[in-house]
Amino acid sequence: MLETETVHVTNAGCISLTVLFSTTRSSYGKGTFSLSGAFAANAYNKAPFFKAAITLVIPHVVIHPTLDDIQQALNRATQTVLDVNRSVAQWGQKRFKLMEINPHEDAAPGHIRRTVRATGSKEEIPASKLKNNYKSVSEHKDITKLLMVLTSVISSTKAEVMTYLDTFTQFHSVWDEDKEKAVADFVASDPILSEFKAEILKYQDTEEEVENIETTFRVGHGAIEMFSEPFKLALRVEIKAWKLLFGHSINNKYKQRMDEITQFVSDYSKRLGRQINDLEDVRNAMAALEDIRQNEIRIDMILEPIEEAYGMLNKFEVSVAREEVDGVDTLRYSFEKLLAQAGQVQSHLVKIQPNFKADLLERVVVFHDDSTHYMGDYDESRFDELWRKYTTYSGGEQLFGLTVTEYPELARTKKELGLLQKLYGLYNAVIDGVNGYYDILWIEVDIEKINNELLDFQNRCRKLPKALKEWQAFNELKKKIDDFNECCPLLELMANKAMKDRHWDRLAAVTGHKFDVESENFLLRNIMEAPLLQNKEDIEDICISAVKEKDIEAKLSQVVAEWKSQVFSFAGFKNRGEFLLKGGETTEIISLLEDSLMVLGSLLSNRYNAPFKKDIQGWVQKLSNTSDIIENWMIVQNLWVYLEAVFVGGDIAKQLPQEAKRFANIDKSWVKIMTRAHETPNVVICCVGDDTLGQLLPHLLEQLELCQKSLTGYLEKKRLVFPRFFFVSDPALLEILGQASDSHTIQAHLLNVFDNVKNVAFHEKDYDRILAIISSEGETVQLETAVMAKGNVELWLGELLNQAMNSLHAVTRDAYHAINDGGFNLMNFLGQFASQVGLLGIQMIWTRDAEEALKNARSDRKVMAATNQKFLNLLNTLIDVTTQELTKMERTKFETFVTIHVHQRDIFDDLVKMHIRSVTDFEWLKQSRFYFKEDIDDCIISITDVDFSYQNEFLGCTDRLVITPLTDRCYITLAQALGMSMGGAPAGPAGTGKTETTKDMGKALGKYVVVFNCSDQMDFRGLGRIYKGLAQSGSWGCFDEFNRIELPVLSVAAQQIYIVLTAKKDRKKQFVFSDGDVVQLNPEFGIFLTMNPGYAGRQELPENLKVQFRTVAMMVPDRQIIMRVKLASCGFIENVLLAQKFFTLYKLCEEQLSKQVHYDFGLRNILSVLRTLGAAKRASPQDSESTTVMRVLRDMNLSKLVDEDEPLFLSLINDLFPGIVLDKAGYPELEAMIQKHVEVAGLIYHPPWILKLIQLYETQRVRHGMMTLGPSGAGKTVCINILMKAMGDCGAPHREMRMNPKAITAPQMFGRLDVATNDWTDGIFFHSMAKNSQGKERLVINCSPCF
Repeated sequence: MLETETVHVTNAGCISLTVLFSTTRSSYGKGTFSLSGAFAANAYNKAPFFKAAITLVIPHVVIHPTLDDIQQALNRATQTVLDVNRSVAQWGQKRFKLMEINPHEDAAPGHIRRTVRATGSKEEIPASKLKNNYKSVSEHKDITKLLMVLTSVISSTKAEVMTYLDTFTQFHSVWDEDKEKAVADFVASDPILSEFKAEILKYQDTEEEVENIETTFRVGHGAIEMFSEPFKLALRVEIKAWKLLFGHSINNKYKQRMDEITQFVSDYSKRLGRQINDLEDVRNAMAALEDIRQNEIRIDMILEPIEEAYGMLNKFEVSVAREEVDGVDTLRYSFEKLLAQAGQVQSHLVKIQPNFKADLLERVVVFHDDSTHYMGDYDESRFDELWRKYTTYSGGEQLFGLTVTEYPELARTKKELGLLQKLYGLYNAVIDGVNGYYDILWIEVDIEKINNELLDFQNRCRKLPKALKEWQAFNELKKKIDDFNECCPLLELMANKAMKDRHWDRLAAVTGHKFDVESENFLLRNIMEAPLLQNKEDIEDICISAVKEKDIEAKLSQVVAEWKSQVFSFAGFKNRGEFLLKGGETTEIISLLEDSLMVLGSLLSNRYNAPFKKDIQGWVQKLSNTSDIIENWMIVQNLWVYLEAVFVGGDIAKQLPQEAKRFANIDKSWVKIMTRAHETPNVVICCVGDDTLGQLLPHLLEQLELCQKSLTGYLEKKRLVFPRFFFVSDPALLEILGQASDSHTIQAHLLNVFDNVKNVAFHEKDYDRILAIISSEGETVQLETAVMAKGNVELWLGELLNQAMNSLHAVTRDAYHAINDGGFNLMNFLGQFASQVGLLGIQMIWTRDAEEALKNARSDRKVMAATNQKFLNLLNTLIDVTTQELTKMERTKFETFVTIHVHQRDIFDDLVKMHIRSVTDFEWLKQSRFYFKEDIDDCIISITDVDFSYQNEFLGCTDRLVITPLTDRCYITLAQALGMSMGGAPAGPAGTGKTETTKDMGKALGKYVVVFNCSDQMDFRGLGRIYKGLAQSGSWGCFDEFNRIELPVLSVAAQQIYIVLTAKKDRKKQFVFSDGDVVQLNPEFGIFLTMNPGYAGRQELPENLKVQFRTVAMMVPDRQIIMRVKLASCGFIENVLLAQKFFTLYKLCEEQLSKQVHYDFGLRNILSVLRTLGAAKRASPQDSESTTVMRVLRDMNLSKLVDEDEPLFLSLINDLFPGIVLDKAGYPELEAMIQKHVEVAGLIYHPPWILKLIQLYETQRVRHGMMTLGPSGAGKTVCINILMKAMGDCGAPHREMRMNPKAITAPQMFGRLDVATNDWTDGIFFHSMAKNSQGKERLVINCSPCF
């Protein structure tokens, strides 16, 4: 029974859910169909869902409520319909809960509690707390779909609504325009009445259009009904406002005209209504009639427009004042009445005219007699009456058409009275003005105002009639103005604020008049009483001197104020405190001192400086002494900083106790000086406030120079013990000696005294025991005998040098035995021995086998060819190794072997071709031949007839120069020079290998070669020190660009070189140098000069210097040989043919391509291409060698060619490598990233521009520095940025730092040396490079623009 009931409830629940779903859907469906267009045919017959009013909210036409409000209302309705499902509980739930009745209080313990159903014991549970079907209904897909439709259905009508609202924009001018301004502009154009009427009718037409707008309009398939009545009402209000404005404008315009006519009628009615009693009344009446006659037509033409205007106002219902309407009605009548009155008056005048005419004639006769008597007896009081009668009678005669009687005497009198009035009016104004000036207080005098008023008087005087200028009064007036005007410049000078009491005293002495300018009542009158004009020049001179003295005083005060505020700036020194003057700020102070002294010097030479001369001289003395003291101070500071590192806490102080004690006293004095400077930081007070610095600094300088002299002698002794110290600068040597107690600190300085010993290996337990030497590349040579690094550093460094040479010699001896062993294997040999020894072994093998073949050549004809093939096989073996994966050191090692052995093989190949069959032939003797002679236990290198003992300098694993015929000739000449105890002097243009050839020959002989870059700053003492070091150490010295040195220094250098070379020629063990030192001589030394003759700034060598050297002319090396050797060292078997093509291509490029500043087909470009070729061959071993070379040559050069050269270059390379079609070098990952970033940046993927990105990428792989070149807008910066981002995505992140080299100075960019403290400060460029060189990111510095 229970199961059956459960099923029943479940089925009922399903039915309930279905009903709820259907009801909800039905509720939504009605709205949805109406809104979404279902049953569109009869949609407009139904009532709308929503109503909205179209309203004008200036300047927009909107609907109210808005579509958003309607949508929100609809959303709330849909939600409300859905929320009904919350109130319908699911079937099968308990609708009531039973109330629990507590047991009786007196029930026995243990009585069972039970629930009892009774009346009033059940309570209904709210439907909201019961389970309902809300979730099931709301999540149903059909309901969800309907909800989505309903929540956007109103918004979908927005376009339709806006289209309808846009139809009202035709009326926008009604509410958009500024009514007041538009009407005012219209009225300003003085329109006629018909134009006013047209404007009002235009708005009436607009009003009719508004009335024709549909009252309702439905959108959304009839769901929303919009009412236009509010909009129409708003438009009607706006239109009415326009009509009223135009109406009021008409009213204002024509009311003004009406008032004008009304006033005219009123005035002339009164004038015509006056009674005519005398001749004056007749004249007035006649004038009134004339005016009426002249204005009659004008007024008659105005009357009709006025009447029309007020009629129009009445028609358009513009309210007008009642009095205006009445005035318009009576206006024409009033004017006609005036005209009738004028006719009556005219008739009356005709009647009375004869009587007035007779009376006039009688009065004229009487007036003639009166005027004649008046001129005889002049009385000013009667003149005005006579002139009035004259005016009346003349007017009457003119009125009645009579001849006007002339009265010349009366007219002349009138004219003269007018002139007198002008003259005396101006005269009175001048007298009052000048007298008023006298009473002005001196401190309140405004000279500019007085000047302006006097100028006005002068202009008025100048404009008086010419007739007045002959009168005495005019001359007095002019003199009064001119006199005061002449005093004004003097008054202006005297009123200058620069005038002091001393100047007024001088003025009093000149003029003899006392000036009490300090008095409160001192007036301008008191100054004008003095004879200013008589002493004009003296007064001007005194006043000008006052101005000049004020300028001098101001400049002096400025200098004094500036130096009262100037203070020293201090810098910290180590951990001791601020014991240094800052170099930059102190330099600025010195510059300011020079400027101030220049200003004071000009003041001292000024002739107006008398009151301040003593002060100026005092400040000149102060600042001059300050400048001298600061200069001494900086010299002392530099020496103190230099020597403090030596004598404070170092090993040198123990070896120079007397100088250390002297420096300790100097140090105390220096601390005292700097402490005093801190207490008195003002520059002038500190320097010349007392004599402390002036006396103490020269003493300190003297003591410091003594310390420096002793130190220089001490260093010289150290250098004589270990001669290679001659090639180390004083600061570096002091650092070495100062840290000598710790032998491990020498590691940082080993490269300064050895060719390629970067580190030494110490014993793990015995701290100071040196066991081996290590090169920069990491090659190690064990010492035969360990060196104890104890005691004086110069002694054990000498011991280390000897042991290193002996150990290398022992290794060389072992190598010699190895190559002569019967089971010799080349690769094992090269892997077993260090690079330097391995190279010697190959050279000894070649020398041994070549001489053996030459000796047997006469008896065995095939031996030369067989030996040649043997050398070729050896070369190919070495070349094969270079194509394998090697470490950087191994690659350098085997490339060097190939470089040298290619030359050796070429030499022997030439010997075979020339059929040389004797070891005594010069073609053999001129070569560098390597022997190890066991009888003397020495490695000998022979060049021609000169034998050199191999010096066993540890060279490590370094590159060697490609040997060309030019190199061979240079070797021969230098060998001969050394054999004759002379020096060598390679000379030639830049880039011909002068220095490098000398260095390479030194490497071939195992020499320690020191290169010195000469300049015009070198002196004979420095050169002499170097010559002594070379002679004593047996090293080679190469003086690069020797002829840059100044001629006087060259003369001394010639004598020094002569002494050294003469001692070598005489085979002396020691000799006395030019400075008196006795120097030990090592005959293995050599001196070489390289020169670039004819170059700007070069000297011609003295003859006594030239004779000490053998000159070698160096020209451009054979690039084809260099290409061939380097190709061979990179693993190219066809190196001869490929070198020819390489050389030919570059030669043709130089000749045929256009000349561009950035084109470079020289050695730098060649070496860059050769480096890339090796990597390309190893990366693509499947390609032929010609293909690899062709691709690299194309890719490395195409990027820098201009457009017109590109086709020619491609044509040349295709001709040199015929039949080879190159595929494009692909970088798929990089190109994908480039395309991605191009799209992100919104750029166009333009293939030619993308090619430039790839070329830039290929260039940066082989170059440290690059320059993108092109016109503005070509995409240079974007090219760099896109490539950076693409490479970052490919795992090589880059960061850009942009700088403009034109915006900063060179020291700011690269760095500067503080001359005061000798401290070096890195520049922006170096700092950025150093800061980012350790990270994984690569820094791209964009120095744009460079040109």
